[in-house]
Amino acid sequence: MIQKDDVDKFKRFSNSGGVVAPDNLIKGRTLKSLAESVSTSLTGSIADGADYARDSIDSLPAAIRALAVELGGASVSLSEWNAYLEVAAVQEDLTQVALGVEVKRMLDDVPNDTPAASMLPITSKTELAELESAIKSIESLAPGVIALMTTINGVLVQPDPPAPTDGSTPKKPVIPPLPVDTIKAAKAKAVELQGKVGIVLGKAQVIAGMASSGDAERKVALKHFKQAIQFTIGEGQVKTPAIKDAAREIYPDF
Repeated sequence: MIQKDDVDKFKRFSNSGGVVAPDNLIKGRTLKSLAESVSTSLTGSIADGADYARDSIDSLPAAIRALAVELGGASVSLSEWNAYLEVAAVQEDLTQVALGVEVKRMLDDVPNDTPAASMLPITSKTELAELESAIKSIESLAPGVIALMTTINGVLVQPDPPAPTDGSTPKKPVIPPLPVDTIKAAKAKAVELQGKVGIVLGKAQVIAGMASSGDAERKVALKHFKQAIQFTIGEGQVKTPAIKDAAREIYPDF
């Protein structure tokens, strides 16, 4: 199995841990966790019950929610991406897909000299790098957003006053107005975040599409692989005296 000339190469292969997960799967897992973390942090900066509309800064939490939703969607897309790579980027599957693609291209009478489309999620780096850049651009803004929202919430969210002891109706907390500079900062930050809305979504849709297309092409290849195996076995079975009559029952076209 291992030739003498391959010993040194095999040692290096073995010492490095053998077959490893592809970079796109490792990065995909990391980005999924990052997207979820940033989404949770942003969502957590919005206080329940705070009346952001009173000071006309409701555009800020709206933009925060929009970005958090996009990051959540990116996490879903990355889950699909990772799930595809976990089944497609293994030795056995690669071999079966290669044979299936060869059969299909032979049937289609096209050259078998280009990478299969189902390999793109494994080999192409650009699309995942662009999604990574988009997610990290939101991550870089998150600390400033959270700090600003903490300041805002510190004004808009006040504790309830002590309950009256004379049975009268409890009073509502007094909410002071936001400082003018805080309102300006909130509106400016909202505009900045609105400029980011849609970017993560677009990049996530690209990788989701790649995973979906790759999965569809892979399934076609595996179908042709399976049928080619059945065909090869069938050719032998219909020529074997002990089983040929039975074999023709399941291979009617032979």
